[in-house]
Amino acid sequence: MEAMMSARTDLGYDPDRLCAEFLAPWNDHDVEAAIATFSGDGFWEFTVGSEPWGRTYTGREALREAIGAVFTAIPDIHYEVVRYHAAPTHLTMEVLVTGTNGEGKKLNYQACDILSLDAGKVTGKRSYRKVVS
Repeated sequence: MEAMMSARTDLGYDPDRLCAEFLAPWNDHDVEAAIATFSGDGFWEFTVGSEPWGRTYTGREALREAIGAVFTAIPDIHYEVVRYHAAPTHLTMEVLVTGTNGEGKKLNYQACDILSLDAGKVTGKRSYRKVVS
């Protein structure tokens, strides 16, 4: 992982640790643990949808549906931090996403998540990705 800034006490959190703790349940395909990193009214703006920002999933039930759908569609999905940029109220992670979709196509692309933070919980996750053609 290429850290763009070292762990600083003025952030209120350790960005290396937050990246690892946030991505661990995603890499373990543990829906409930992934949901637990969000605040109760947390949201995820997914990369695909009918709106310019994609589709928004808000609250635990909607997050459960969305995260579960990703794990079903790409059962071996894996996220690896390429680099991050940290600030007190948000963390931007650039990640390498790999896996195999339902049609057997190997996935290998970079994506970016902007996490909004409050009291150690993710209040929002805005996802963006490269389209490999």
